[in-house]
Amino acid sequence: MARIALVFCVLVAASACKPRGAEVRLDPQSLLPKLGERMTRVVSEPEVTAGFDALVTAIGADPTLRTRGAALLGGMSSDPATAAAMTDVMTKLQASPGLQKVVRDLMAANPGVSADQIGELVGKRVETSWASPPINQAWMRTWNRLRGKLELGALPKVVEAGISARVTAYFERNSTRWGDRLIELNGGKLPSAERAVELYLDRAWTEDRMRRFLRSLLGNPTVQHELIATLRRLLELPTVERELKTAAKTLLSDPAVQHAAIELMTLLLDASPSPAAIEQQLDALLLPAPTIAAINHLIAGILADPAVPKILVDAFDHLAADPKLAADVDQLIDGW
Repeated sequence: MARIALVFCVLVAASACKPRGAEVRLDPQSLLPKLGERMTRVVSEPEVTAGFDALVTAIGADPTLRTRGAALLGGMSSDPATAAAMTDVMTKLQASPGLQKVVRDLMAANPGVSADQIGELVGKRVETSWASPPINQAWMRTWNRLRGKLELGALPKVVEAGISARVTAYFERNSTRWGDRLIELNGGKLPSAERAVELYLDRAWTEDRMRRFLRSLLGNPTVQHELIATLRRLLELPTVERELKTAAKTLLSDPAVQHAAIELMTLLLDASPSPAAIEQQLDALLLPAPTIAAINHLIAGILADPAVPKILVDAFDHLAADPKLAADVDQLIDGW
């Protein structure tokens, strides 16, 4: 989830940038797909993936979050319908020919190991497959399709005033100068919308610039600290617990979701899973209308809690106050 949030923020920031100068315009239909492709490649690189994994590991190691997470999982499994669905999924997965073959192969290659150790080896295989750059790229392509279907219209006005207005003001202060820069790069002539996109991408959003930004971002202790603090506050809200339980029950009880999840896990157990097959199965899991509806219901329910906007604005303010992060953002967005 940290990867999704960080990438989403970068893409939102880029989409908001509309250099004007002497009426310079960018074609968003040309800009955003190309930018998304570059971002997908960058976040799937081994070094960046390792940075995300290290951040997630550090967040997951926080004692307060671990305790709260365990309590949430316990609360979800205490619901009879959810518990029955979880048991059903595990039973079907354990009976799948793919998992049984993997277990047999691992037992043959590791004689004398315990059942628990075999389970750990199975888990390691899934983790290894999931961490590979081609699978990460498949996930990002599915995420980009899912992102377009998420409904954030319920974002409270206080968040719009506290965050969106500040971001918009940043771009408004600089957009004319950026437009002038594009004219300069175009030999002093006003570029077409398509040419402006080409110049903008090749200067402002090169893969190397995004790579350097993400490397610094993921290693920034303020980012880690603020993500932990924000998650702690969010997970303390009864609304978040309620909405997570509702979403879990809805999704896990859906036979189509169960089937897609089992098929995805089976594919990930393969020694050399096909990225195309993984992407197809991720689409089957996350993009059907009932799944989208459940996710959007979860988002709307959480955003409706009046405590959530303050938590999000506080996090934004704390991150914006970090000198290193502010300098990195300026360098990425303005230093081209």
